[in-house]
Amino acid sequence: MTPDVVLTVITPVLNGASHIGACLDSVRAQEQSAVEHLIVDGGSTDGTIDIVRTRAALDSRVRLIEGPDRGQSNAMNKGVVAARGPLLGILNVDDHYCPGAIALAIAHLARAPVPSFLWGACEVRDQLNGRVWIQHPGRLETWRMLLGWDFEPHPVNPAAYFYHRSLHFEVGLFDEEEHFAMDVDFLLRAALHVRTVITVPDLLGVFEMAPGTKTFEDIKTGTSRRRVSAVFEKIEQRLSIPDRLRLKRARLERRFARGYRARILGSEG
Repeated sequence: MTPDVVLTVITPVLNGASHIGACLDSVRAQEQSAVEHLIVDGGSTDGTIDIVRTRAALDSRVRLIEGPDRGQSNAMNKGVVAARGPLLGILNVDDHYCPGAIALAIAHLARAPVPSFLWGACEVRDQLNGRVWIQHPGRLETWRMLLGWDFEPHPVNPAAYFYHRSLHFEVGLFDEEEHFAMDVDFLLRAALHVRTVITVPDLLGVFEMAPGTKTFEDIKTGTSRRRVSAVFEKIEQRLSIPDRLRLKRARLERRFARGYRARILGSEG
């Protein structure tokens, strides 16, 4: 392992043998010598560990941390603590980066104030609704995101963002009590402390929303919305007074607008 790692990619995994090879290839294809790929395995029994060990023997940029762990959030926290790079990316085992994503992240974040956050476009292959769509970056502002996905969507997948590791020194690690919406919780907290949010139009990653994945099943069963609402309620208590007032005003304006539209539609009927 080279001592001058600039960016660490963290991949938490448990029994991901069918995807881990492509995930490793995604990072390797970035052709960045100053990048390490940290695989945090929670105790796989399907051959995942053997695949990673074989790759690590051939590529010093691949590093394995073996379990057991206390879930995905705990695995991600292990990666944050063990990371050698001042910049971080989180790549789920069934997702991948687009060509040039890491080079672009390093170029922007290396000269940005610390801690900063870089957000690019993400291709979502949504097998739940049978469509492919692109999420373009928006505004990473906590009070705006608390208004809901239809008003200000948060980043849909970590394959499309990178940030300074020191951001965790400001906001803490991932919530280990949250096993599904841990990324939403982190993003809402991070937006309160980040120095600069850099948005780029470039396609950085691909999110595979496929059957069997946690996100797919959580949305399909209808539990995702309840989980996110609980996170929203918790984070709202951390807002500054000005941001609470902005949130309250925006909610009142939206409620008035919905009522107005309902009256107009009713009168037309």
